[in-house]
Amino acid sequence: METAPLNDIFEDIKYSLGLCHDIVADGELQKLLHANGFVGELYAFEGHLRIDENVRYKLVAKIMKINSNFTPEMQENLKKIHNLECDVYKLLREHFRSTNLKLQTYALIKFVDEDDDSAYIVMEHVGNLVPTSVCDTLTKSEMEQVLENLALFHSTTCDDEHFGEELFSNNVSGMFRDDLVPLTMKHLQKLTESQEKGDTYGEAAKVLVNLLKAGEMRKFNDKYGRVFCHGDTWQSNILFVNDNGTRKFRAFIDFQTTHTGNPAIDLARLFCGCLTRKDLNDHTDHFLKFYYEKLSAIKQPQFSLEQLKEAYDIMYPLQVYLQLANAAFLGEKEMQNKSAEERKQFLTNINSLVDDLKKVL
Repeated sequence: METAPLNDIFEDIKYSLGLCHDIVADGELQKLLHANGFVGELYAFEGHLRIDENVRYKLVAKIMKINSNFTPEMQENLKKIHNLECDVYKLLREHFRSTNLKLQTYALIKFVDEDDDSAYIVMEHVGNLVPTSVCDTLTKSEMEQVLENLALFHSTTCDDEHFGEELFSNNVSGMFRDDLVPLTMKHLQKLTESQEKGDTYGEAAKVLVNLLKAGEMRKFNDKYGRVFCHGDTWQSNILFVNDNGTRKFRAFIDFQTTHTGNPAIDLARLFCGCLTRKDLNDHTDHFLKFYYEKLSAIKQPQFSLEQLKEAYDIMYPLQVYLQLANAAFLGEKEMQNKSAEERKQFLTNINSLVDDLKKVL
């Protein structure tokens, strides 16, 4: 089973767009970047309305390609998470017709047959984006923008069984693989210039993996309540645009671990990755209360503010572990584009997060 040539995929994209939306894709695919590691890629292209060639769109295709060298289990999982993302975009499109919470989608092509080796999502192209990386943090006002929109996202009504917590557990469990943990430790040691930091990460893995054992996440969510969780709220999955020199929230992206779970799952990842150590220490209680009030204004939560705080304390170490993995593999490269002060702040945050992991040992 070989990966389909990109020109064949583009012909398929043009065909499906014409059928569904009277948009004709033209020009050529221009590669933007890799997504989903090494199995997915983003391409930009242009299109026009069938009835008026002067009305043009710039679009993005997120293409998932399955390589025959992947194990059957990996192939099945990649197809599953792509199809899940299609389902999330469809649900958000139906639930939020007039908000900027999500990107407009024009084609949601799933893996259907066993021998399908490519599928894709075609969405709007957003101009004036402010690039964000694992090194970047948010100001207090920017975080409040994100939290207000996250509360709206969490209010989505969905089929709990279709978006069960095992989707999150199964994907996150991959970060605890026997071959991946030592590699992450090695990168973290290099980033922090400390073998002790890497060792702490490895020891924490032995403890935190217990949260992902069969039934544990279900028990956690049964006790503390559920919302429609994004599941992966780190910097690169939150889009901002430049609004007269300031960052303005635009949309959430990448819904491959979206599930019904406690909001602390999203909040802990968001705070540990996107706040400076000072803001994390000084404003966590404020942000939790701010989020809870925004959610309560939309729908009655299944949990109290105190329950949310308790759930946050439980989930925080796991999300620190996941954020450190991103930092370990991406941090060194991303720091090259940062100022000396920004690099210093990033490393301070990372070292503090590793110290936080010691509390679970």
